[in-house]
Amino acid sequence: RLVECPLPTAAAVHGAAAGAGCNLAIACDHVVAAPEARFSQAFIRIGLATDMGSLFLLPRRTGIQAAKDLMLTGREVEGDEAIALRLADELCPADSVWERATEVAATRAAGPLAAYAAVKRGLAEGAHLPLRASLDLERDLQLDVLLDPDFAEGSQAFVEKRAPSFGGRP
Repeated sequence: RLVECPLPTAAAVHGAAAGAGCNLAIACDHVVAAPEARFSQAFIRIGLATDMGSLFLLPRRTGIQAAKDLMLTGREVEGDEAIALRLADELCPADSVWERATEVAATRAAGPLAAYAAVKRGLAEGAHLPLRASLDLERDLQLDVLLDPDFAEGSQAFVEKRAPSFGGRP
């Protein structure tokens, strides 16, 4: 549901995000983590294969080689390495992780929700399409968004050189 949610999602990680917890976090669009937060694909350490969408989620976040390393070793990653591997999008002090993730979610909730939904759908469906099919998908998504009131507001705000005030809903 997190991956398919048309709205932007954010995760706050300040402790261990191991196995399913790691996959729930990386299923979100934005991951805020404390420097000491620990990410791990721990399944292998107890003799299990991957679970909870890791075959889909992890390589898309980290790349195939890093995903192999994390899945085959079950090692823990934290701080700057989590950022480097793209398991986390930003680090902040543990006592403000939840506040920062909520701030990210609130900022995005005030944005053009239909456009966000189109981008997320396009990324999910278009990642493995050939160029022509990808262009067709973009066209179809764009046609839907062109009818949304947020597009009119965004365009008008651009012309008037002001920040848009989005309020339309998909």
